[in-house]
Amino acid sequence: MRAVRLANPKSITIVDHDFPNHYVGPGNLISWSLGLAPSKDVTWTTEQQSPSRDFWHDSLNRSDCLKGGNHSNAELDLLLAVFSAGPVSLGDGPGQTNVTRAKAACAADGTLLPPSKPLTPLDFTLWPADGQRFSEVMFDCASDELALAPALLPGCFCQPQLLQSHAQRGASGEAWHFFVAVAVRSYQLVASEVWPPLRGGEFLVLQRSGLRHHCLDNISAEASGCVVASSSLPELGTLAGWSGPDGAAKHRLAWQWTMIAPTDPATRWTLLGELSKYNPVSFIDEEDDAGPGLISKIEYVSAARLEVACRGLPGERVELVAVDGAGITRVATAAIGSDRQGVAVFRGEGWQPTGSFDPGHLVVR
Repeated sequence: MRAVRLANPKSITIVDHDFPNHYVGPGNLISWSLGLAPSKDVTWTTEQQSPSRDFWHDSLNRSDCLKGGNHSNAELDLLLAVFSAGPVSLGDGPGQTNVTRAKAACAADGTLLPPSKPLTPLDFTLWPADGQRFSEVMFDCASDELALAPALLPGCFCQPQLLQSHAQRGASGEAWHFFVAVAVRSYQLVASEVWPPLRGGEFLVLQRSGLRHHCLDNISAEASGCVVASSSLPELGTLAGWSGPDGAAKHRLAWQWTMIAPTDPATRWTLLGELSKYNPVSFIDEEDDAGPGLISKIEYVSAARLEVACRGLPGERVELVAVDGAGITRVATAAIGSDRQGVAVFRGEGWQPTGSFDPGHLVVR
């Protein structure tokens, strides 16, 4: 047995009604401690699907905006499934799969791109009343749902989650750290909460609430808005609410995904990975090269050259993103050959330190 389902499918409660599948922290922690991957339920890739019956329709006895299937947290569901390091099962109706999201969960041949460990909760998730460094927890309600819970607006409070995972090169190599904040307005991360511990204190941070990013090739990462300067670990949370497409913001949980990517101390390169994926850095197990994952090797050749070996389908082109020591975003493509292997070669300008720009502390937006 490799996976087990321990997550309560009805765990986050607002008023007298439940949100399914999102409060995964305790279940993930138990299964991981047993050496098993947590298995989530089947997930959708599209928020609104018809004619499936919406679980809210009966429980709220409504017949207007909630009728006809409105799963408002589909992308969050899929993200949590990918970072469970266990099975990912799609349950969309015929013709209703969001292809972009489905492709972002796996490689081109369907191989999963898991982290090295599943998402497990920070202490804040288990004891939110004891958290002294968050300002407010929030559920992102739509304006036309005021009748649902008028006593809870604005904000619509629910139980927040802070979860962390990582992808690690080998058993003792550097780690890319991942954090998911659900229904958290703001929480200041501190170094003692990051595991495995950060090495050397130099890193880049990428934060997003979806797949969109602004890291373009061969331009200043900071000036373009891809990165902004930072002198400490980032805040986790959604500083502002956001609405989904086609009215899907009803009952949508605000969430944010964060990656802390290590900077190589010798060459100053920082690999951000395949940003079109929910997990952009997924390593192939050295002892199971037939297993899941994308990246088989990283070689920091020099300040002017970074090489990343990937696996894929013959003829596939895998696009990766990195930032060099001069703070320039670089995009390189690995052309996969008949042996299902390819190498992305990044060429950078090398490290040119200045008094106004510290490449060791950046936040990618």
